[in-house]
Amino acid sequence: MIPLSRRGLLRLAGGAAALTARLDASDADFWNRKPPADWTLAEIERLLNDSPWAQEVTPVYTSIPPRIDNRTWSENPPIGLPQGRKHKISLKVPYRATVRWESAEPIRSAQKTRLPAAFDGYHVIAILFWGDVAHDLGPKPVEDLKQSAVLVGRRAVDAEIVQVYREGPDGFLVGFPKTSTSGAKQLEFSAGAGIVALKAKFKMSDMLYHGQLAL
Repeated sequence: MIPLSRRGLLRLAGGAAALTARLDASDADFWNRKPPADWTLAEIERLLNDSPWAQEVTPVYTSIPPRIDNRTWSENPPIGLPQGRKHKISLKVPYRATVRWESAEPIRSAQKTRLPAAFDGYHVIAILFWGDVAHDLGPKPVEDLKQSAVLVGRRAVDAEIVQVYREGPDGFLVGFPKTSTSGAKQLEFSAGAGIVALKAKFKMSDMLYHGQLAL
């Protein structure tokens, strides 16, 4: 075997990297290239969390979150703030959320389950909070979401139905009439509950499943 020169090794490495990039690109829309029965667990995880139908977002606080510990600095242990020092407030929440088009056919094929019958005939978006969020969502998250959830395409449309979703530790299903997406090129979903709000944007041209818009 003739040993490869340094330049030859670099060319070989570069070729392998290019091939890997091409393979990754060709597999970017595996849901259109492979039947659901052939999807791997890693592919399903990707489809459900990072795909044209699913986004991981960072919610924000809509008001100042309450302090958990109100003891002063002089108390033992000194968990509170020194006397006269102001408490710093961050509007970033310490957890994440997934916003997903739960009614889209590829998502349903990955989940292999049916949505509740109450959502028949609706576009359904799931909100799945990951972290210690229950306190921030307040005592009536379903009612809050029902009043705040909006889907904006060519016009703004309010949610018509909201239910708790058992798929995640703190999950909710939000239903919109199917006419809410007519003629839109981009859809923006926003909602809030308690002192938390979130927002996600979806590009319609990316949400194609075997050539058809899947919502």
